[in-house]
Amino acid sequence: MTKKFLIATSAAALAGAALVSMSAGATQLSGAPQSLSGDRIEIENFVGRIEIRTGSSDTISVAMTNTGGHVDDPEVTDAGSTVRIDGGLTLRNTNCRTRNNVMSIGLDRGARHSIDEYPSLVITAPASVALELRDSAFVGTAGDLGEVDLSMNSCGRFEAGDVRGDAHVRINGSGDITTGSIEGNAWIGINGSGDVVTGAIGRDVSVDINGSGDVETGDVSGDAEVDINGSGDVEFGRVAGLAIGISGSGDVEAASMNGAFSSRISGSGDIAVHGGRAQPFEASIGGSGDIAFRGTAVDVTVNERGGGDVSISEIEGRVNWTRNGRTVLRVGDIH
Repeated sequence: MTKKFLIATSAAALAGAALVSMSAGATQLSGAPQSLSGDRIEIENFVGRIEIRTGSSDTISVAMTNTGGHVDDPEVTDAGSTVRIDGGLTLRNTNCRTRNNVMSIGLDRGARHSIDEYPSLVITAPASVALELRDSAFVGTAGDLGEVDLSMNSCGRFEAGDVRGDAHVRINGSGDITTGSIEGNAWIGINGSGDVVTGAIGRDVSVDINGSGDVETGDVSGDAEVDINGSGDVEFGRVAGLAIGISGSGDVEAASMNGAFSSRISGSGDIAVHGGRAQPFEASIGGSGDIAFRGTAVDVTVNERGGGDVSISEIEGRVNWTRNGRTVLRVGDIH
């Protein structure tokens, strides 16, 4: 059975109309339909498919199917301007596998079932809608969104269009997430082998990888901060400033930069910047990783304590370069 819920906008709802509880176990809304603002969707504790169609509509509608019957229907509630969908599932001891591009999931050490045998949501919403999706394993797509807060557990795939505001993306496991351009700030975290790909980022970006997951973005208008603990790789287009910390074998690459550069390598990971200007330029290597800067570095401080090397195409201003505690090159006044 397909159950459909429609939430529209009106001033009456914003003035304090009674909340309507929309239970997936009911065949219709309790009481008469209510008009609400509906500018935010929150989905949690969910396993299944999600399709979010966004456009010029000023309403939110939710269509749900659950053909497999292996789990209960999600519960849909409406509180003010937020539509909440709770799958009621706890994603512990989850067994996930993908074969021939078909994902199967087992919950609480139980038998695996195809993702198509779990609930499926089709949501229609305005392109300005904010989406929060947490503690869930899902496969899905979304159109353009106002802002995004995604937390994928165990496994999954999700593709979204452009994001007008900020984006928070977290993967705990092997999932993959792709977005279009992000006009605001971006925070990307991976704990495992998941991958994240985004378009251009309009402000700053922060990337934190604990494992083998990879991140790839377009150009970043603001600064980029990277922390890698493992073998994960990060690739940027053009960025402003770069602050990088690597503990492991992960690599960081940027097409070019124009801002401050600071780096710390305590493993075998490498850093490559293919052009631009860095001021100041600060690098510390305590492992075997290398830094290749193919642009102009101004006011350079380099401290090499391991087997790694630093190469710079052009240097301007002050220089303080030491290797294993001994000065290699000193130019200008060093403070």
